[in-house]
Amino acid sequence: MRYAGLDFGATFVKAAVLDTTAGTLREVRRRTFPPFLTDRPAGYREVDALQIVATSRALLEETMRLAPDCAGCWVSSQMHGVVLCDAQGRPGSPFISWQDQRSLTLVGGTSAFDAVTARLTKEDIGALGNELRPGVALTTLAALRRDGALADGLYPTPLGDFVLANLGAMPPVTSPTQAAALGAYDVAAGRWHESVLRRL
Repeated sequence: MRYAGLDFGATFVKAAVLDTTAGTLREVRRRTFPPFLTDRPAGYREVDALQIVATSRALLEETMRLAPDCAGCWVSSQMHGVVLCDAQGRPGSPFISWQDQRSLTLVGGTSAFDAVTARLTKEDIGALGNELRPGVALTTLAALRRDGALADGLYPTPLGDFVLANLGAMPPVTSPTQAAALGAYDVAAGRWHESVLRRL
Protein backbone atom coordinates (compact mmCIF):
# COMPACT_ATOMS: atom_id res chain seq x y z
CA MET A 1 0.00 0.00 0.00
CA ARG A 2 1.24 3.50 -0.80
CA TYR A 3 0.91 6.67 1.24
CA ALA A 4 1.96 10.26 0.81
CA GLY A 5 4.33 11.48 3.49
CA LEU A 6 4.76 15.11 4.59
CA ASP A 7 7.37 16.45 6.99
CA PHE A 8 7.38 20.04 8.25
CA GLY A 9 11.00 20.46 9.27
CA ALA A 10 12.77 23.61 10.39
CA THR A 11 14.84 23.78 7.18
CA PHE A 12 12.67 22.06 4.57
CA VAL A 13 9.11 20.91 3.98
CA LYS A 14 9.50 17.44 2.49
CA ALA A 15 7.18 15.02 0.73
CA ALA A 16 7.57 11.46 -0.51
CA VAL A 17 5.64 8.36 -1.52
CA LEU A 18 5.89 5.65 1.14
CA ASP A 19 5.31 2.08 -0.03
CA THR A 20 4.63 0.02 3.09
CA THR A 21 4.49 -3.26 1.16
CA ALA A 22 7.87 -2.82 -0.54
CA GLY A 23 9.38 -0.86 2.34
CA THR A 24 10.49 1.92 0.00
CA LEU A 25 10.53 5.69 -0.08
CA ARG A 26 10.17 7.21 -3.55
CA GLU A 27 9.51 10.51 -5.30
CA VAL A 28 11.21 12.47 -2.52
CA ARG A 29 10.71 16.21 -2.92
CA ARG A 30 11.53 19.17 -0.75
CA ARG A 31 11.06 22.90 -0.60
CA THR A 32 12.77 25.38 1.65
CA PHE A 33 10.75 26.10 4.78
CA PRO A 34 9.43 29.66 4.52
CA PRO A 35 11.76 32.26 6.04
CA PHE A 36 11.46 33.99 9.37
CA LEU A 37 9.69 37.32 9.21
CA THR A 38 12.31 40.06 9.30
CA ASP A 39 10.30 42.92 10.79
CA ARG A 40 10.14 41.42 14.28
CA PRO A 41 11.90 42.34 17.53
CA ALA A 42 15.17 40.65 18.46
CA GLY A 43 14.64 37.07 19.64
CA TYR A 44 11.33 36.61 17.80
CA ARG A 45 11.24 33.70 15.33
CA GLU A 46 7.98 33.84 13.41
CA VAL A 47 6.96 32.51 9.99
CA ASP A 48 3.89 33.36 7.92
CA ALA A 49 1.61 30.43 8.81
CA LEU A 50 -0.33 30.50 5.53
CA GLN A 51 2.92 30.41 3.56
CA ILE A 52 3.74 27.12 5.31
CA VAL A 53 0.30 25.80 4.29
CA ALA A 54 0.83 26.91 0.67
CA THR A 55 4.25 25.24 0.48
CA SER A 56 2.83 22.04 2.00
CA ARG A 57 -0.20 22.04 -0.30
CA ALA A 58 1.98 22.42 -3.41
CA LEU A 59 4.21 19.52 -2.35
CA LEU A 60 1.27 17.29 -1.44
CA GLU A 61 -0.51 18.00 -4.74
CA GLU A 62 2.68 17.23 -6.66
CA THR A 63 3.09 13.97 -4.73
CA MET A 64 -0.52 12.96 -5.35
CA ARG A 65 -0.09 13.53 -9.10
CA LEU A 66 2.89 11.16 -9.03
CA ALA A 67 1.03 8.56 -6.94
CA PRO A 68 -2.74 9.03 -7.28
CA ASP A 69 -3.35 5.64 -5.64
CA CYS A 70 -2.09 6.83 -2.23
CA ALA A 71 -4.35 5.51 0.53
CA GLY A 72 -3.68 8.39 2.90
CA CYS A 73 -1.10 10.82 4.20
CA TRP A 74 1.36 10.40 7.05
CA VAL A 75 2.71 13.54 8.68
CA SER A 76 5.60 14.48 10.92
CA SER A 77 6.37 17.96 12.15
CA GLN A 78 8.83 20.06 14.09
CA MET A 79 7.76 20.23 17.71
CA HIS A 80 7.34 22.94 20.34
CA GLY A 81 6.28 25.84 18.08
CA VAL A 82 2.70 27.07 17.92
CA VAL A 83 0.14 28.87 15.78
CA LEU A 84 -2.75 30.66 17.45
CA CYS A 85 -5.82 29.89 15.36
CA ASP A 86 -9.59 30.06 15.63
CA ALA A 87 -11.95 27.08 15.84
CA GLN A 88 -12.00 26.82 12.04
CA GLY A 89 -8.20 26.73 11.81
CA ARG A 90 -7.75 30.28 10.52
CA PRO A 91 -4.50 31.76 11.82
CA GLY A 92 -4.60 34.59 14.31
CA SER A 93 -0.82 34.66 14.56
CA PRO A 94 2.21 33.66 12.56
CA PHE A 95 3.81 30.31 13.33
CA ILE A 96 5.93 31.01 16.42
CA SER A 97 8.91 28.69 16.12
CA TRP A 98 10.52 26.62 18.85
CA GLN A 99 13.55 28.86 18.20
CA ASP A 100 11.66 31.90 19.53
CA GLN A 101 13.22 33.50 22.62
CA ARG A 102 10.63 36.14 23.57
CA SER A 103 9.96 34.40 26.88
CA LEU A 104 13.44 35.51 28.01
CA THR A 105 12.71 39.23 27.47
CA LEU A 106 12.83 41.07 30.77
CA VAL A 107 9.78 43.14 31.69
CA GLY A 108 9.83 44.75 35.12
CA GLY A 109 13.00 42.86 35.98
CA THR A 110 11.71 39.36 35.24
CA SER A 111 11.05 37.21 32.19
CA ALA A 112 7.94 35.23 31.31
CA PHE A 113 10.12 32.12 31.36
CA ASP A 114 11.25 32.82 34.94
CA ALA A 115 7.67 33.61 36.00
CA VAL A 116 6.43 30.28 34.61
CA THR A 117 9.21 28.16 36.07
CA ALA A 118 8.82 29.84 39.48
CA ARG A 119 5.23 28.56 39.62
CA LEU A 120 6.25 24.95 38.99
CA THR A 121 7.09 22.60 41.83
CA LYS A 122 9.55 19.71 41.59
CA GLU A 123 6.49 17.45 41.42
CA ASP A 124 5.13 19.44 38.46
CA ILE A 125 8.41 19.15 36.59
CA GLY A 126 8.49 15.41 37.31
CA ALA A 127 4.90 15.03 36.08
CA LEU A 128 5.72 16.99 32.92
CA GLY A 129 8.63 14.64 32.28
CA ASN A 130 11.07 17.44 31.58
CA GLU A 131 12.05 20.94 32.56
CA LEU A 132 10.63 23.74 30.45
CA ARG A 133 12.89 25.78 28.22
CA PRO A 134 12.50 28.93 26.14
CA GLY A 135 10.77 28.25 22.82
CA VAL A 136 8.45 25.58 24.20
CA ALA A 137 4.92 26.80 23.54
CA LEU A 138 3.96 27.00 27.22
CA THR A 139 6.67 29.60 27.88
CA THR A 140 5.91 31.44 24.63
CA LEU A 141 2.23 31.60 25.56
CA ALA A 142 3.17 33.06 28.95
CA ALA A 143 5.11 35.80 27.15
CA LEU A 144 2.16 36.47 24.82
CA ARG A 145 -0.19 36.74 27.80
CA ARG A 146 2.22 39.07 29.60
CA ASP A 147 2.36 41.28 26.49
CA GLY A 148 -1.45 41.31 26.03
CA ALA A 149 -1.12 39.42 22.75
CA LEU A 150 -3.47 36.49 23.48
CA ALA A 151 -6.78 37.31 21.83
CA ASP A 152 -10.03 35.62 22.86
CA GLY A 153 -11.19 32.82 20.58
CA LEU A 154 -7.71 31.72 19.54
CA TYR A 155 -6.26 28.35 20.44
CA PRO A 156 -2.59 27.30 20.62
CA THR A 157 -2.19 24.71 17.88
CA PRO A 158 0.93 22.70 16.99
CA LEU A 159 2.25 23.33 13.47
CA GLY A 160 1.33 19.93 12.04
CA ASP A 161 -2.24 20.12 13.33
CA PHE A 162 -2.60 23.67 11.98
CA VAL A 163 -1.36 22.69 8.50
CA LEU A 164 -3.58 19.59 8.37
CA ALA A 165 -6.64 21.61 9.40
CA ASN A 166 -5.97 24.03 6.57
CA LEU A 167 -5.20 21.35 3.98
CA GLY A 168 -8.40 19.52 4.91
CA ALA A 169 -10.56 22.64 5.42
CA MET A 170 -11.58 21.36 8.85
CA PRO A 171 -11.26 22.45 12.47
CA PRO A 172 -7.89 21.66 14.05
CA VAL A 173 -7.71 18.54 16.19
CA THR A 174 -4.84 17.99 18.60
CA SER A 175 -3.91 14.68 20.21
CA PRO A 176 -3.17 14.79 23.94
CA THR A 177 0.30 13.49 23.07
CA GLN A 178 0.97 16.89 21.46
CA ALA A 179 0.76 18.35 24.96
CA ALA A 180 4.33 17.09 25.42
CA ALA A 181 5.51 19.23 22.50
CA LEU A 182 3.72 22.23 23.97
CA GLY A 183 5.21 21.62 27.43
CA ALA A 184 2.01 20.60 29.21
CA TYR A 185 1.78 16.78 29.16
CA ASP A 186 1.06 14.80 32.31
CA VAL A 187 3.25 11.78 31.60
CA ALA A 188 1.71 9.49 34.22
CA ALA A 189 -1.90 10.33 33.34
CA GLY A 190 -1.35 10.42 29.55
CA ARG A 191 -3.18 13.71 29.06
CA TRP A 192 -2.90 17.49 29.34
CA HIS A 193 -1.59 18.54 32.75
CA GLU A 194 -4.68 20.52 33.71
CA SER A 195 -3.54 21.72 37.12
CA VAL A 196 -0.31 23.17 35.68
CA LEU A 197 -2.28 24.87 32.90
CA ARG A 198 -4.73 26.38 35.40
CA ARG A 199 -1.91 27.83 37.47
CA LEU A 200 -0.08 29.31 34.52
